[in-house]
Amino acid sequence: MLRIEYEDKAGSCFDLRRFQRDVLKAGGRVVKHSRRLVLYVAQAAAPFWQQLVDCLSRWKLPARFPQPQGARLRDWVPAPAHAFQKEVRRE
Repeated sequence: MLRIEYEDKAGSCFDLRRFQRDVLKAGGRVVKHSRRLVLYVAQAAAPFWQQLVDCLSRWKLPARFPQPQGARLRDWVPAPAHAFQKEVRRE
């Protein structure tokens, strides 16, 4: 998805291998700074990453993910006839 978004923005044709080599595998450094992670990428890859960040910022994400439904009550189902139904050990 990222490669396709990047191609639309850049207007050039990148195959998957070139996209991985030139954009995703670029040299960089991750620094934690006051509750944030900052990604520093190599100068040669900076234009690629700037276009990629622009593409990602246009994605529409839900404001809030739905709440989990939790456990549901299910009808009791007896064990099948072939199930192991003999008490093995009781203390």
